[in-house]
Amino acid sequence: MADDKTLTSKQLHFCRAWASGMSQSDAYREAFDVGEMKPKSVHERASRLAALGKVKSRYERLIAAREAGMVASALSDREMVRKHLRDLALTASPQDSGRLRALELLGRASGAFVELTAEVDVRSSADLLAELDAMLDSATPDDTLVADDLDFSADRPKTVDIH
Repeated sequence: MADDKTLTSKQLHFCRAWASGMSQSDAYREAFDVGEMKPKSVHERASRLAALGKVKSRYERLIAAREAGMVASALSDREMVRKHLRDLALTASPQDSGRLRALELLGRASGAFVELTAEVDVRSSADLLAELDAMLDSATPDDTLVADDLDFSADRPKTVDIH
């Protein structure tokens, strides 16, 4: 990497140790000779070093590369499992319970089985009728409309006398 040339070997070692999961102070101790330096001084120096743009940039690239590697590994593992399940599903004897299990796992891994759930409101028709009557009884006169109050003229098609 081009930025690696601007980092000293100790700075690069610090970045790698920090990106591996060490604290900044521990990474600083790993990369630099701290001798009898007080922990507070180590912490301050590690913090200053971590704040440098080129160091922080390298650290972030190392973390991103590690995460990309983990994703690629997980995808690779998933594909390997699917391949083996597919092979087992195709090559096992029909009586083999492993074949059925492989097909089931393969189906789950590929999302072929989707569990559907539905909430069902179980009420009798008498309960629904009573609820509807209560709603109608509670309606105020302002809530009710008379058919004469409604103007449907806009909804009617215009008629043309062709005679």
